[in-house]
Amino acid sequence: MIYKNIRLAFRNIIKNKGASTINILGLAIGMMSVLLIFQYISFEKSYDKFFDNSDRLQRLVFYRYYQTGLDKSVGNNYIIGQTAFQKIPAIENFCRCKRDTRFFEVGEQIYKEDRTLFADSSFFDMFSYPVVSGTQSEFLRQPNVVVITESLAKKYFGYENPVGKTIYAVNPGKRPLVIQGVVKDIRPNTHLKFDMVVSLSTLTDKSYCYTCNNTNTYFLLRKGADPVAVAKEITSLALEYLKSMKVEITYPVEYHLQPIRDIHLHSNYRFEHEPNGNGKYLSILLIVAILILISAGLNYFNLYSSITTRRINGIGVRIINGASGRQVISEFITEALITGIISLLMAFVLLDLLFQFFKDFLNLEFNLGSLSQFSTWLLPSVILVMLSMLTGLVLGIRFYGVAPVSFLRKEMKISTSGITGKLFSVGQFTVAVILISGTLGALKQIRYMQKEAFNMNIDQVLVVKRPVSKEFNTAQASFQETLLKFPEIKEITFSTIVPGEKNGWVKGGITLKGKEKIDYQFFQSDVAPDFFRFLNVRLIAGRNFFPDENNWLGGPRHVILNREAAMAFGENNYKDIIGKTLYDTDDKQDIGEVVGVIDGYFQNSLDQEVKPTIFNCDQIGYFIFIRIKNANTQEVLGKVKKEFQTYFKGQYFEYFFLDDFFNDQYKSHIQLLRYLILFSIMAIIITALSLLGLVMHAVVTRTKEIGIRKLNGASVAEILYMLNREFILLVSAAYVIATPIAWFGLHKWVQSFAYKTELSWWIFVFTFIIAFGIALLTVSWMSWRAATRNPVEALRYE
Repeated sequence: MIYKNIRLAFRNIIKNKGASTINILGLAIGMMSVLLIFQYISFEKSYDKFFDNSDRLQRLVFYRYYQTGLDKSVGNNYIIGQTAFQKIPAIENFCRCKRDTRFFEVGEQIYKEDRTLFADSSFFDMFSYPVVSGTQSEFLRQPNVVVITESLAKKYFGYENPVGKTIYAVNPGKRPLVIQGVVKDIRPNTHLKFDMVVSLSTLTDKSYCYTCNNTNTYFLLRKGADPVAVAKEITSLALEYLKSMKVEITYPVEYHLQPIRDIHLHSNYRFEHEPNGNGKYLSILLIVAILILISAGLNYFNLYSSITTRRINGIGVRIINGASGRQVISEFITEALITGIISLLMAFVLLDLLFQFFKDFLNLEFNLGSLSQFSTWLLPSVILVMLSMLTGLVLGIRFYGVAPVSFLRKEMKISTSGITGKLFSVGQFTVAVILISGTLGALKQIRYMQKEAFNMNIDQVLVVKRPVSKEFNTAQASFQETLLKFPEIKEITFSTIVPGEKNGWVKGGITLKGKEKIDYQFFQSDVAPDFFRFLNVRLIAGRNFFPDENNWLGGPRHVILNREAAMAFGENNYKDIIGKTLYDTDDKQDIGEVVGVIDGYFQNSLDQEVKPTIFNCDQIGYFIFIRIKNANTQEVLGKVKKEFQTYFKGQYFEYFFLDDFFNDQYKSHIQLLRYLILFSIMAIIITALSLLGLVMHAVVTRTKEIGIRKLNGASVAEILYMLNREFILLVSAAYVIATPIAWFGLHKWVQSFAYKTELSWWIFVFTFIIAFGIALLTVSWMSWRAATRNPVEALRYE
């Protein structure tokens, strides 16, 4: 019986190869899209779960409740972790670490390592990284030692064993570091990515700031320990310590513990090791996956139903010859299952063939090794089996218990032109319209942040990072003067921080001299006198810095505020603060007289509110900004590098372009946009295939009607109108349903941004044009063929 059903299923699929191919391809594309989204979601949710005892690993987060808002930072001082470990029994172990970019000399070559960690000796005890060589129990137990990854060992020493060899940390100075061991390359699904780990004790000399909040702290809690209770104990210890040091805190502070598994998707705090993911965007992608699956399922059911209508006579003959309703149902289920299995296999093949394109387009960090895992196949297989069985069952039930005489009298009919088929088609178009609208809305919001609301001029700006050592201060001026002689270079400025980089220089306790202390948090930066003019930042009150001003030579100090800082001091108007002096109530000293207020300077991306910032004037800066005229960028870059090596001998030439650096903050938003673009195209393809299948069915079932109309004088235009009218109405109905849904979703998403665009009417008009155009092109192609066919030929076959 089973063999017979399988043979019959393949015969029917081959017999209706056109419609079956469209059906299988549409379902395969839908399942491929769902598989890709599920793989991405699974990867994002797997962050840091591979560590042993990951359920007990917690990160310390410092909460400070300023009047300007809650500041959450994972930067903690050197002391708090050690104190908590010693005094709280629920803590089994702890580790401090900080990530930095450092330079290392190996042989005669200098390497820049962006993923350098400095960590306590407990690092490899708490985090289970597989060791390739070396003795783990000895790792990082003394200063000037380092553990590296396999890839870095190969880059530095080829296939030699690196353990015991010495590399040199350079700029500033030249410090030898002995390699203690090698660990396997770090998985991409962790927030603790590194290529080397240097012992933290290498940094902790007399000049180290032990009270600065610049170190990440992790705890391994004992089994059964309550993280909330432990965090409260840490807060109490910290307050006791501050009181003993006679430090006055006028704003509430708290310590919280964050599970390491939650870091990637549920935090975006100061001093993060890397840009984290976005849990909300995973929810959006899950909704997209469901929409794609619904569209593919509706396409599958609609087309399978249309194929069934062509087989009523054959099914009737089988029932007349004694086949039971149950046998017919089993045949339908078998055929639907086989169609589904073929679609699933094709989905995996398509994903495998196209994955490299998807990986490059979406900037994915994972590979498809998981395709061979049972768990990867389980969910889509269950979904497809259920969909296929439901489809086969629903269609088979229509024949269950039907009297054979009904087929002889031709009373048994199945029509996909009824309300069910129309609803399914409207559903598919609704999905496509929602995705297209979402894509256009996301594109408008991102463009608004990057172009329209962003009024700083960061185009054609090359940023060179000079060595931090003071011995190079005088070389900076000579370097800049030489570069300005090149005709390709327009202007130069500098600062100690780059727009697009999170500012770590933040402080409370700042107020207007002679007034009460306010619990606000202010960021600070050092900039060149012409820094704001260079970036085209608008001065809205007072003056800019004079060319020879310097706040660090012991003379009068002047500062410029952004609008947010000026208003934070409680003046009625930002202009009223000009001439007032800022005072540090903690250090008991003047910060400087306010000489200007600027507006429109963005340190971070425009999805965040601008923070109150104080700008000091300096004559040096570690980041040198070079604006290039319309010239060969690579040629200019070569000249700049040559001069850099002349003035900063033996130092690593580090550079980037400011617009690329700043826009890297929009990575998660751009990735979401690309997903929407990709899956909108997928939805359009599925919908077009569905339309193609349905219009093929309509043309076949109405062949006789078309022939008679043409013989009676109907024109090609009238035939086209007759065939296209229904589908045009379906698109219009879907548009009416989808537009308010899309508007509501976009409105809720846009509200999460500090700088938000308006949801213009053209988004939805353009969406209608796209959906209408796709439907019209798809339907008209088949309709034209039917309308121009010889009517005599059509009637002959009928």
